[in-house]
Amino acid sequence: MTANRQTDRVPIERRLLEKVRISVENEVPRETLIDMTVECIEDRIVGRFRYQLRGYLWGERIGKQSCEWPADWWQHFKQRWFPRWALRRWPVMMARRDFVAKALYPDYKAFSPEQRIALAMMKAEDK
Repeated sequence: MTANRQTDRVPIERRLLEKVRISVENEVPRETLIDMTVECIEDRIVGRFRYQLRGYLWGERIGKQSCEWPADWWQHFKQRWFPRWALRRWPVMMARRDFVAKALYPDYKAFSPEQRIALAMMKAEDK
């Protein structure tokens, strides 16, 4: 088996590359900086660095919701296709997870100890 020398060749074009400076920037409110931590994580497997900013926002818990679903594909298959007598014999195993809903207020300005401001929150109820 002989190879055709003309079709085995790929044209290569030369290009001159230059180093281009880049940066990533993010704005953080001054109030958030008080409790913020910055962490640099090195991922040696892919050879990259990851920077992680952690802070807090003001928020409130507004509810809790539970969700249930079949534990795996076989449980889903049983739920969908098994007759009632088989489901009584081999019940479907369900997975469950509770979710907490929270309302976050990213634009809320926390008061510093130097400020002498009283904050009153009231809830009106209809009767």
